[in-house]
Amino acid sequence: EICYDTVTDSLRRGYQVMIFVHSRKDTGQTCGALAEIAAKRGELERYFLTSNDPNSAFTKYTAKAAKSRNRELSNHFKNGMGIHHAGMLRGDRKLSE
Repeated sequence: EICYDTVTDSLRRGYQVMIFVHSRKDTGQTCGALAEIAAKRGELERYFLTSNDPNSAFTKYTAKAAKSRNRELSNHFKNGMGIHHAGMLRGDRKLSE
């Protein structure tokens, strides 16, 4: 909850957010927890899925993320979040970047 509140405060002020965790497993779990809290509060679209612009990065990379063999990457991308850790394939890391 504290992490979520800090993230949404930064997003509300127009900043991007990076969260650092201790393990590869925590990367996906943290994204999942943030998405779950946002959905429960009805804020997923407000803070994480904000762009309807056809030229936005989200729109531009949606198809590529959907084709990724990394299910965590594609699932979290749908919620407007990206993941990145050393255990990912180079192409997936580049897509996240």
